[in-house]
Amino acid sequence: MCSQGCTIKVQYQNDVTPAEPMTSTVRVRVDVLDAGIQSVRSSDVTVRYWFTDPGGVGDKVTCYFTQGGCSDITTRFVAVEPARRGADRYLEIAFTAATTLAPGDHTGTISLGIQHTSSGGALYDQTDDYSYAPNRPALVDWPNITAYVGKTLVWGVEP
Repeated sequence: MCSQGCTIKVQYQNDVTPAEPMTSTVRVRVDVLDAGIQSVRSSDVTVRYWFTDPGGVGDKVTCYFTQGGCSDITTRFVAVEPARRGADRYLEIAFTAATTLAPGDHTGTISLGIQHTSSGGALYDQTDDYSYAPNRPALVDWPNITAYVGKTLVWGVEP
């Protein structure tokens, strides 16, 4: 783990056109960069995408793409107690590969979809989701998606 000089940042892309504020699939496309002066083990890094699902019938993740293959990541949903503005849960992305992000390196695009576990769930209303932003056709630094090294917040601002 990095003790000093650890600077991770998360970039986000949402190129869905037209924008889908109401959707059956929340699309999460991120890239994690080591913007610091010290290497970081990818297995020490986690990323949180914060969202709401007030109709909550359960969520599942579909991995569409990662640079090393979908087996290089794990995901889990965590309830936010008490709920915060823009988030009653988050999707946590963790890395399983024993790789290192050297300064200037990045994970490559990680493309995921969040859906309800059954077809009976209401549409997700992304307009009140903390991490969502429409019309981001290219990867941009996005502090509403947070990153951690170990348990330490190193990028972004929690809701």
